[in-house]
Amino acid sequence: MFAHLDRWAAGTFVSDWHGPPSLPDFAALSADAQVSQLMRAGLTECLGGPFHPGIELTWPMRRPELWALHHAAQRDDRLLYRLNLLPEGEAVRQDFGSQLTRDTCLGPAGPITAAGPGALTRWLGLPWQTDEASCNSSADYSPSTYLSFPSFWGARVPDQVLSSAAFERASANITDPFDDPKLQRLKHALLREDWLRDVRGRTYYERIDKMVQLWATLGMVEPRQTPQALRDVGFPETVHVETGRDCANAGTDEKIALIARIESLRERTPEPTPSQAGLEAPPEPITPPRHQFRQGEV
Repeated sequence: MFAHLDRWAAGTFVSDWHGPPSLPDFAALSADAQVSQLMRAGLTECLGGPFHPGIELTWPMRRPELWALHHAAQRDDRLLYRLNLLPEGEAVRQDFGSQLTRDTCLGPAGPITAAGPGALTRWLGLPWQTDEASCNSSADYSPSTYLSFPSFWGARVPDQVLSSAAFERASANITDPFDDPKLQRLKHALLREDWLRDVRGRTYYERIDKMVQLWATLGMVEPRQTPQALRDVGFPETVHVETGRDCANAGTDEKIALIARIESLRERTPEPTPSQAGLEAPPEPITPPRHQFRQGEV
């Protein structure tokens, strides 16, 4: 993946992107083509990817026995992306005993050898909000895996966000003569807050319970046009900002208010330099080299 990104950064790729595909005129399509478009419509916004932890569907989609081509007597490319469906009218088996073992699950009569109503979504979290509160890589850290726990939902379930309050402060006109406008803009524009900051709990189970209760109060991540002042310090033309958070139920994260309180305590009279005060300038401090942690040290 890094090699692909490295080539992309160097411009070594075929620029074949022509913008998002346009939707066809549904009424002008033939009956067969309308059926095909209806089948595609449900997949348009799916994430795909590694199916872990899953947002629409999960790991059974990786099993070849779930697909029709696996069961065909001979290769038929028309079955390449077709599920192995149960016969019309046959009920989906739900009871596999008091304990679903590996052998039963992956066996020839297991739950992933054919698909029917509910056979795919039954592997997802119930309710779905518990999955969403579980899949953020900043929640847990395991030294044995070196990196924090993986998450794959991107903009739909981000780990950290640029809040509206921080974006507005970074975009504001800075007139204080004691402030460096560039540093102040960077301070706020680079401040990231946890997207799940208002559903944190003392335990994992408390967190997912809060997510079920408060999921509708979380913000949405939307693109914003970057003001010229932020472009001047290196930001792109568009940034993604968290908007719509229900402030009535928020409040566990007060970084913005804390920054404002700290700034209000600053001394507005510049301190005299050592030479102005009649003192010798202190020697330049010696900064020791920063320790580089290696995998396994943390």
